[in-house]
Amino acid sequence: MNAYRALASPSLICLTAKDPILSAFQLSWELRRLSFEEHEFRSEYQDLKKKWKVFATALLDHTRSSHELEIILNHDPLEPVIHSEGRMHLRRLRLAVRFHQKESVTHQNVQQLLASIWYEGLPGFRRKNVFLQFFETVRIAVSFPFMSLMYIMAPTRSYGQTLKKPFIKLMYILQSEVEKAIKEMRKGKATGDDDVPGDVLKLLGEGGLKTLTKLMNTIYEIGEWPKDFTEVTMIALKKKTKATKCSDDRTISLIAHTAKIIAKILKRRI
Repeated sequence: MNAYRALASPSLICLTAKDPILSAFQLSWELRRLSFEEHEFRSEYQDLKKKWKVFATALLDHTRSSHELEIILNHDPLEPVIHSEGRMHLRRLRLAVRFHQKESVTHQNVQQLLASIWYEGLPGFRRKNVFLQFFETVRIAVSFPFMSLMYIMAPTRSYGQTLKKPFIKLMYILQSEVEKAIKEMRKGKATGDDDVPGDVLKLLGEGGLKTLTKLMNTIYEIGEWPKDFTEVTMIALKKKTKATKCSDDRTISLIAHTAKIIAKILKRRI
């Protein structure tokens, strides 16, 4: 406990760590794990965890421009900041989500950058009133078939690239996305509560794919996750022969394969 208290010094981590934000994420996650394992020191571990979350968020307050913020959120010593397609990979932001760093993800500077990425190609959309936003959305929806045709014919041209803009791309779930997600599913996986094997989904024809795509677009438009998708079967597998603690077991979750498909599509888009 005293060692973790010493490590909780912001000055120490800034002077000794090569990557202070990554160190803060990892240490807060370690403290979170210890708070569940060592119940007698739970409150102390949680207080230290909050300090590290505040420290990581405070570092974002010191960014002076959007360029500095992009460097922080995309920092990866092994990869460039920008993808080959011109998109930021936001690897550090993905890491913040993985380590449950809610304060860093919801930081106002981060949200402003994400909003600019989301509405790329639609300048001033957020400042328009509701009626103008509705008119712009209807205009995009009506021209969507034409944009799809242009993307098929000339995917590298400027008008074809319009379909790759996040706001336009996320308006609909395409059948090709559903088909790709199904192909990436592993064979022989256990079923969820709906008892629909993933191998059956791989046998869907054109009609089945259209129906499944329509179902996913309905879920996406309504914004409500079906009840069957929220039901998860948890199974505990013993890691040790004589398991006496919860930490001696490993849990697996059985989820409906249809829910996995739409989750994979949304994760890929993010």
